Amino acid sequence: MRKEQKLVAYIERDENGVYVASVPALPSCYTEGDTPEEALQNLREAAVLCMRQNKNHLSGQFVGIQEFSIA
Repeated sequence: MRKEQKLVAYIERDENGVYVASVPALPSCYTEGDTPEEALQNLREAAVLCMRQNKNHLSGQFVGIQEFSIA
């Protein structure tokens, strides 16, 4: 039985209205969907494949997203 892994998903909506989802701790692990829920489901599948390819190695611990302003 595999150990459950907790991952952080980053989901954003692009200029075409498509939801793009990624896992910051897994390089090149991203997918898309027509809804946030579909993108997240697709990301679950992609994350399993990315973990297998990377031999279950996470590149680091995601800390967070911060909004900031520039002039």
